[in-house]
Amino acid sequence: MTVTEQAPPAPGQIVTFYSYKGGSGRTMTLANVAWILASNGHRVLVVDWDLESPGLHRYFHPFLLDKELRNSPGVIEMLTGFVTAALQPDRDDDLGWIDAAAQVLDHAVSLEWRFPGKGGVDLLPSGRQTRSYAAAVSTFDWPKFYDRLPGAAFIEALARNMRQHYDYILVDSRTGLSDAAGVCTVLLPDVVVNCFTLSIQSVDGAVAVSESIRHQRRGRPLRFLPALMRVEDAEQVKLEIGRDHARRRFRPFLEHASPDEANRYWGDVEVPYKPYFAYEEILATFAERPRLETSLLAAFERLVGVLTQGQVREMPAIDESERRRWLQKFERPRPSSASDVLISYAAVDRMWAEWIQQRLVDVDMRVTLLDIDSVAGPHFTGELERRLATVGRTLVLLSKDYVSSPQAAQLWALLDSRSSAGTPAVVPIRLDSTRLSPPFTERLPAELANQPRDRAHEALLIALGVPQHSPTGAPLEETGPRFPGVLPPIWNVPQRNPGFTGRRDTLEQLRDRLSASVTVVVPQALYGLGGVGKTQVAIEYAYRFAADYDLVWWISAEQVSQVRSALGELARELRLQEADTLGESVRMVRDALRQGRPGRWLLIFDNVGDPETIREFIPQGPGHVLLTSRNQEWTQDATVVEITTFSRSESITFLTRRVQGLAVTDADAVANRLGDLPLAIEQAAAWLSETGMPVTRYLELLDTQPLRILDENPPVGYDRSTAATWQLSLEQLRKQSPAAAKLLEICAFFAPEPIPTRLLYTPRFTTPLLEYDPALHDPIRQGRLIRQIGRYALASVDSGQTIMQIHRLVQAVIQDSLTPAEREENRKHVYRVLATAERADPDEVASWPAYARLLPHVRGSRANHSSDMQVRLFVVDVVRYLWSRGDFSSSQELAEETVQLWRGDPRIGEDQVTLLLDFHLGNALRSQAMFDRALDIDQRALERLKETVEEEDDPYIVMTAGGVAADLRALGRFEEARVLAEETYERAQRTFGEDHDRTLLAANNVAVSLRLVGDFNGAANYDEDTLSRRRRVFGERHLYTLLAANNYAHDLRAIGRFDESKELLEKTLQTYRSLVGESAPATLRAAKNMAVTLRKLGDIRGARQLTGETLQRYRDLHGEEHPDTLSCLMNAAFEESALGNGDAAERIARQVLAGYESLYDERHPFRLAALNNLAIFVRLGGAAKAAKALSEQATELFERALGPEHPYTLSSRINLANALVDDGDPAGARAIDESVKAALERILGVDNPDTLAAAANLVDSRRITGDTAGADELLAVTLDRSRRRLGENHPNTLAMEEGRRLNCDISPPPT
Repeated sequence: MTVTEQAPPAPGQIVTFYSYKGGSGRTMTLANVAWILASNGHRVLVVDWDLESPGLHRYFHPFLLDKELRNSPGVIEMLTGFVTAALQPDRDDDLGWIDAAAQVLDHAVSLEWRFPGKGGVDLLPSGRQTRSYAAAVSTFDWPKFYDRLPGAAFIEALARNMRQHYDYILVDSRTGLSDAAGVCTVLLPDVVVNCFTLSIQSVDGAVAVSESIRHQRRGRPLRFLPALMRVEDAEQVKLEIGRDHARRRFRPFLEHASPDEANRYWGDVEVPYKPYFAYEEILATFAERPRLETSLLAAFERLVGVLTQGQVREMPAIDESERRRWLQKFERPRPSSASDVLISYAAVDRMWAEWIQQRLVDVDMRVTLLDIDSVAGPHFTGELERRLATVGRTLVLLSKDYVSSPQAAQLWALLDSRSSAGTPAVVPIRLDSTRLSPPFTERLPAELANQPRDRAHEALLIALGVPQHSPTGAPLEETGPRFPGVLPPIWNVPQRNPGFTGRRDTLEQLRDRLSASVTVVVPQALYGLGGVGKTQVAIEYAYRFAADYDLVWWISAEQVSQVRSALGELARELRLQEADTLGESVRMVRDALRQGRPGRWLLIFDNVGDPETIREFIPQGPGHVLLTSRNQEWTQDATVVEITTFSRSESITFLTRRVQGLAVTDADAVANRLGDLPLAIEQAAAWLSETGMPVTRYLELLDTQPLRILDENPPVGYDRSTAATWQLSLEQLRKQSPAAAKLLEICAFFAPEPIPTRLLYTPRFTTPLLEYDPALHDPIRQGRLIRQIGRYALASVDSGQTIMQIHRLVQAVIQDSLTPAEREENRKHVYRVLATAERADPDEVASWPAYARLLPHVRGSRANHSSDMQVRLFVVDVVRYLWSRGDFSSSQELAEETVQLWRGDPRIGEDQVTLLLDFHLGNALRSQAMFDRALDIDQRALERLKETVEEEDDPYIVMTAGGVAADLRALGRFEEARVLAEETYERAQRTFGEDHDRTLLAANNVAVSLRLVGDFNGAANYDEDTLSRRRRVFGERHLYTLLAANNYAHDLRAIGRFDESKELLEKTLQTYRSLVGESAPATLRAAKNMAVTLRKLGDIRGARQLTGETLQRYRDLHGEEHPDTLSCLMNAAFEESALGNGDAAERIARQVLAGYESLYDERHPFRLAALNNLAIFVRLGGAAKAAKALSEQATELFERALGPEHPYTLSSRINLANALVDDGDPAGARAIDESVKAALERILGVDNPDTLAAAANLVDSRRITGDTAGADELLAVTLDRSRRRLGENHPNTLAMEEGRRLNCDISPPPT
C-alpha cells in the first residue's frame, strides 16, 4: 500500500462554550463533548472558568478522587499565583516567570477512566471549594490584572501551554458580560460555541455577544458555532418561528455556507430538551444507549462532528453492563432514614428473614431482604453499595451458613466502614449457637437462638432501639410468617442431613412457586437420576420452611399401600373420628386438608413411580404438595423440577468440609470422576474420611473396581448405596422391558454426554434390539423404550426426546453387569452407529451441528481405537470438521492421538487412511504456525503414498501434495510452492474433473502461489475463474466460495481496483459473519483484508476501528505470536501512522518484527516485509540514516529471496530511495526511482497505485536534481492517472499535488 507522509501534530484547539443566559445546558454540553472526544483517543482539558458559579465537576464526580474539590486548586489559584509572582520585587526581568505561572499540568486533575489510545479528560477546576473560595473570586482585581500587571501575557502563555499538552481545551465560560467571560470569549479561544435557547432575549443577546467578540478580535481568525439548546417540540408552530428567527439573526456568522450547508449545520447543532437530565448532573454518554437518533447523546455526537469538521462523529459504545453500573453512580440515591432497614441473610435462614421483616413492618419500618449469596460476582461491592445507599441500618442474621459465605465478611467490612459514633450501620442478630470468629465478633449480637417467640421479638426491637407498642408480657399478635424457632405441631419428616450442601437456587425457586399456588394446589415434582439427592432436597425444604406450616407429613410412596397407610396415620394425628375402613380415613384426611382444619399444610410424597398411582391422594386446600420421583412423566399433573447433579463448586465444598485436609485440587479430581453425583460424592467423602486413603489410590479403584467402590455402605439418610440404587432399577427394567434394557446397555458405551436420539432410531442401531421385540421396526415403539428408561431414572431424556444422557457412574455399573463378550459387542455396535450416522461434508457449515453432536462420542466411546475402515473414515471426517470450524488445537490433538493409535495397531499400521490423517494433521499444525512440523509430516506422507499407491493421480496423493505446497508457502519457499501447486492442479483436473471441490481448492492454491511470487494479474485470473465456478456449483454461502471471494478481493486491491475490492469484501464479510460468526478464523481473515482495502481507499478511521475489533479477536483466538495476529497488528501500525501517531506506529512495527523473527528465518519474505514497514516509520520519525540502513537490509535480502523484480523487492527499493533523499543523496534516489518505475510499469501496469507512487516519487527526484521539465511532464501524466484511478481526494493524489513523497508498505496475503 502507498502511505502518505504526515505533518507534525497540530497544536490543540481552545473551544469556549458560552451562553448569554444561564440554564441553556451549556455545561452539560461541554462535558459530553469532552467525553466523546476523549473516547475517540483525544487528549482533552476541560476548564471551569465559570468562577462565580462553578459546577462542571459535578458531571464528572464518579471519576474524581476529590469529588467536592476541597483540595483541588484551579483557575483562581493560578490567577492569584500569577499576581503574587508579578508583585515579587526580586523576580527576573525576562518573562520566563509568566510561563512558569501558566503551567496547567500543575493544577489539572485526571479523571479515573481508561480511555482508548492517548485519550483522556483532565479537569482544571475553578478552584478549591473551601470557605475562602467565594472571597477569592469576588475580590480578584481584574482591572489591576490587565492594567498594572501583564495579565494579557499570562493569558497568552496559559493558552500556549494548554495547546501544547492537549488536543482540545474546552472552556466553560461565565454567562453574560464580565471580565472572566471576556477572557474566555476574546483572549483564549480558537472556536466559540455560542449556546442559546429560542427566547428572544437569549437569541438577541447571543448575537450581540458574537458581534462584540468579532469586533474585539480585530481580524484574528475565530470560528463561531451558534448552537441551539433545550429544543422542545410541544409547540411546533412557535418552534418553527423561533428557528427562523435564530437562523436569520445568526446568518452573518455563516455567510460562507450555501443554503443546503446552512440547513445541515443547523440540524447538526440542535440539542433537544430531555426532562430526565434536569434532576441530576448525568453524562448522556452513560445515560443513553448509542445510535439512537433522537437521543441527547446523538445530538452531542452531531455537534462534535461539526466541531471537529467530521473527524469525530460518534461515541464508541461502552459495554452495556459497564454503562449501567456507572450510571448508578451518577444517580442521586433516595434519602435514607432510620426506618429503612436491609436484612442480610443466608438462603437457609429465609424464614427467619421473612419473620423479622414482618415484625419490623408491623412497627412502620421499610424493609428490604438480601440473600448474601444472591449478589456474588465481579460487581459484588458495587451492587452492595447501591443497595446500602437507600437504607439506614442493616440487620445481619448470623448463622453457621451465613458466616461461611465468602461474601459475608466483605459486607460486614463495608457496613463497619459506614458506621459512625452512636449510629451503627450494622446490627448483628444471632440465629444459632455457631461460634463466631472475627470480624463477626466486633459487635455484640442480639440472641434469637433458642428463644421463645415473644422474647425473640422483644430482643429484636431492643437491638434496633424501637419502642415496644404492647405492654410488657402481653402476647404477640403475630401476622404473616410464623416464628421459625419451633417445628409444626404435626410433623413426621425424616432426620435432617447435617451435611446438606448447595441447592440454594432450587430451594428458593421451590419456595417461590409453592408460595404462588394460592388458589389451587399444584404439586411440585422433583425428578432426576437415582442418587442425585431428590429426597434430601425435599427433607431440606421441609426443615428450612417448616415455620410456614402447621402440618408437614412425609409419605413413602413407592407402593400405593404405603400411601394409604401414611394417610391413615395422619387421620389419627388430626384426631378425626374413627372410620370403618382405611379408604374412609383417607377420604376424611383429604376433606380436612381441603377445609384447612389443621391450618397450612405440606404433604411430601417420596419416591413416587407412576403419576396415576397417587393422583387420587393429592388434596386441594390451603397447602402444598411436594413429591420426588425418578419418573419424569409428570408434566400434566405437576410442575416438574429436575434435580441435577451438584455444580462443581458444590461438590468441592461438600468434600472439603467432610474430609479434613482435603486439597481443593484433589476434591475437584474426585468430583470430576464421580460426575458430581451427590450420593456418590457423599459416599466418597465417607470413604476418604474413614479410611484415610490417598485420593490417587481412590481414583485408581474407581477405574479398576468401580462397582466395589460404589457399592459400599450408603451414607446416613440414604437407603441404598450408589450402585445398589441403579442395580435395582436396572434389574426391574430388564424384567419389564428387555429391549429397553438392551438399548440402555448399548448406550452405556457412548460418552457420558448427550446422545442424539435420532441415532437410536436408525436401522443400524435398532438391529440388535429386534431379537427382544420384533415390533421395533416401528419408530413409535422405539420411542416407548426411551420413555421406559426415563421412568427408572437410569438416563435423563429431554422433554422433546431429542437427546438422552447417561451419567458416567450409571454407565460404569451397567458395563460392570455385562460379560466381556457383551461389552465388546456393544462397543463395536456403538462404533458402527457413529460411523453410519447421517452427516455431510465436514467443510459444509450446515453439517457442523451434526458433527458437534457426534464429537463427544469419538473419544468417549473410544471409536478412534477401532480398526473398522468405515469407523476410521468417520474419525478422519471429525478431525477435518474441527479444523474447518477453526478449532485447530482440538483437530491436532485428536489427529495426533489417533495416528499414534493406528500406527501402533498391528491390524492397521501405516496404511492409506493413516497417511490421509497425516495430511489433516498437517493442516492443523500449519494453521497454528507449526510450519516445520507440518512440512515434515506432509512430505513423509506424500513419499509413503507414492511408494504404496500405484496411481500417480490418486486422490490422496493430490490432496497431500497440496498440503506440501501450502507448507512451502508458509515457510517462504514461494517458487517451489508455485511449481508444486501447478503440478497438483493438473493432477486434480485429471483425477476429479474441472468443477470438483478438490480441483477448485487446487486452483485456489495456484492463485495463492502466484500472488506470493508477485504475479498479481495471474492470481486474479485464477481467483476470478474459481469464484465463478464455486458460485455456480456450490452456491454463494459455501465456505470455499467465500474463501475464493476473499482471495479475489485481495487480488483486486493488489492490481489497484480498490472500489471493487471493497464492494466484494462487504458482501463476503457480511456473509461470513452470519454463517460462522464474528470470531471464526475465516471471518477474521476477511475483516483483516477489508481493513487494508479501507486504508487503501483513504478511510483510515474506518480501517482503524475494524482492525481494533479484529485484532482483539485474533488475540483471543491465537494469542500474540501467531502470524495472523501479527499481520493484523501491522495493519494497526499503518493506521496509527496515517492518523499522526508516529511513535505508536514505530513501536507496534518493532513488536511485529520481533514476533516474525521468532517464527521465521532471516530470509523469510514476511519477516522482510516487517523490516521494510519498520523502515517507513523510522524515516517518518526523522531518523533518515537508520531508515536507510533498514531499507538497504530489506532490499538486499528481498533480492536474494525473491529476485530483483518481485513487487516486494521493488516496494522496498521505493522506501530506500525515500531514505536516500532524506539522507542527502538525491542522485542515488533518482537512479532507484527511474528503474523501479520502469519495472513496475512492466510488471503491474502504468495505472497500478504502486506504479503511480513510484512515478510520483520520481517527479520529486527529478525536480530536486534539476530536471524541472521532466518532472513537470511526468507529474501531469501521473496526476491524471491517479485522479482517474484513485480519485481527486484520495490521500495519494493529494500528496502528489503537494509534492510529497510516498512510501510503499507490504501487507502479505495469507499462505
